[in-house]
Amino acid sequence: SKLFYLNETRLYGADPGALYVSEEDVEDSYTKLKRSWQYKDANGEWQWQNTRSQALFEEQYGTLESWHEQQLSAFLDMLRSVLPEATFLFTTPPGDYLKQVYVNYRSTGRGGKRRRVVRSAFRPNPMNGRCAACITAFARDHDLASWDLYNICGGEAAVRNWIAAGLMRPDRVHYEPQGYAIQGKLLAEALLQAAEAFCKR
Repeated sequence: SKLFYLNETRLYGADPGALYVSEEDVEDSYTKLKRSWQYKDANGEWQWQNTRSQALFEEQYGTLESWHEQQLSAFLDMLRSVLPEATFLFTTPPGDYLKQVYVNYRSTGRGGKRRRVVRSAFRPNPMNGRCAACITAFARDHDLASWDLYNICGGEAAVRNWIAAGLMRPDRVHYEPQGYAIQGKLLAEALLQAAEAFCKR
């Protein structure tokens, strides 16, 4: 299936020519397609239209998991087409936060006027765990090497651990230089341990 979409290739900037593929894009496209088979009831809940069901939808379009696997397969095929002799290591994300913006209107007490109040809050991105599970499963099923940074750093608590240590930037997506240095050190240690284990066989 090519119902999911790839982000555009970057032509300029720090990494021209890089092709970005978003797990969120896949889920968004899948959900929009599923909603075309559904309607909202009086309680605002999504229900399947007459003669349609989850089973029929998945029979025609596949499961969300199968879409993710197709995305990773396409990505791997692209890499192998240009680097046929290369060995690949799949890694999982270290974790990040989603920013939510809330807008409220408060009465000023002066002639019934209302003041617009905007506040924001961060919460751990739930995509991190699903993405990590998808990547590690794909690597295992295709006999590829993987390094699960997400679970090494604490799984669901990973982003909280990073922020508590002061290693994430204010946007809660990118890391401080010290944070990236730690991630690089962890990867180097993992590669050395794997090499030592291989040599002892």
